[in-house]
Amino acid sequence: MLYYVPRTLIESGRMGTNLMLLSCLIAAGTARSPTAAIAQPMTNDARAIQRNAELNTLESRHTSVKLALADRLKISFFERIQPVADTGYADDASIPLMVERVELTGEYTVQEDGNIFLPLLGEHSVGEQNLRQVQESLAHRFVEIFGREATVSVAMLERAPVFVVGPVANPGTFKFMPGMTVLHALALAGGLEKVSSQTQQYRDSLRETERLRRANEKLKQLLARGAVLQAERGGVQATAPQELIDLAGAEGAARMLTEMAHIRALNLSIRQLELRAYEAATDSIKRELQSVRKRVEHIEENVRGKEDRLNIMRSARHKGAASAHSMLLAQSEFSDSQALLESIMATLAQTDLRLAQAESDRSKLQATIRIELERDILETQREILEEQLTADTSRQMLNALGRITVRAPLAMMDTVFEISRRTSRGPEIFLADDSVLLQPGDVIRIRGYQETALTR
Repeated sequence: MLYYVPRTLIESGRMGTNLMLLSCLIAAGTARSPTAAIAQPMTNDARAIQRNAELNTLESRHTSVKLALADRLKISFFERIQPVADTGYADDASIPLMVERVELTGEYTVQEDGNIFLPLLGEHSVGEQNLRQVQESLAHRFVEIFGREATVSVAMLERAPVFVVGPVANPGTFKFMPGMTVLHALALAGGLEKVSSQTQQYRDSLRETERLRRANEKLKQLLARGAVLQAERGGVQATAPQELIDLAGAEGAARMLTEMAHIRALNLSIRQLELRAYEAATDSIKRELQSVRKRVEHIEENVRGKEDRLNIMRSARHKGAASAHSMLLAQSEFSDSQALLESIMATLAQTDLRLAQAESDRSKLQATIRIELERDILETQREILEEQLTADTSRQMLNALGRITVRAPLAMMDTVFEISRRTSRGPEIFLADDSVLLQPGDVIRIRGYQETALTR
């Protein structure tokens, strides 16, 4: 009978001990069962092979997944910095450091034109590229801008869902999965439902109309808020963007701008109170500092007078015209005035320090207000993009549902799948079977019966 011996036991330095232990285990297993002595094939080598296969699968995913519109990415930048050796060992200088560039690292969404926008690097095209290509192109762009090498990591955080409408049990949105087909989406939607096509179309139309209405309402609020924030940053009067006018009308847009400006003023009132408090404290310390400086000038003048009197008394004492008591009294007065001057000089230094701290706190608060404004602008722009995407998707679905259909009462035929796909060139609509691979954001309209399209 042959027994499998792992290669790690053969290569180890304790060959004899390992073989003895293995012999005992084999003997014990053979005594219990004739088949128990057969070695299991899952060895360290097998685990290594399995791990390599997993790595190859991950690499294949990085090179096979093509980015699509509305994909959300996590992009990290790590700059390579060559340190200067200061330990006396030559190898220290050859070990590069990896420092994360936090101003570039973040989450990015592929926009309608297939581009993403990165701070400092600008607009970058990623449409129809895989993750590996995006990593390489961003690393090359980093070298072009900064002249230094960097390691770029790109991870897929979220992909646009697929939408299923038509005579199914649970129409709606479903999370996209790699390799997803029309049949998968149909299964997630609960399969075909035997309802009238006109009834299903009416349900879908109502749902998408309400979804579009909510998206437009939120989009109007966000557009008004973005206009107010942009005007605050530029120090100008807020004006309504054309998209807001198209959605709400001229009067409605003006009214929404006024309401949003009032809300923004209320939010800023607390910060403005804090800023005025810092300014009042700074002015108070400045007045106190001015008073202390005047007092220093007066005490310095007094010290000079006491010093002149002490010199006169010393001269008179030398000539015998002044007593020792008078001499000591003048010396004591001069010492007291010097001690007072040192004390007021310390007070002056502390007041200077308080003024510097107050001015620093005020500057920090002003910087915080500016940073919060920029953060609010970026967050508003992100939300506007999301609502625009939602509204566009609802319009596409309503357009697909815009034809009145009449079902032939007894004629059954194969199910028809109509896919609406967003591309950088615009939406594309085509017929497909249940084995067609889906892409993120696809809208699948299912018609389960023979239908005749009529013009509204």
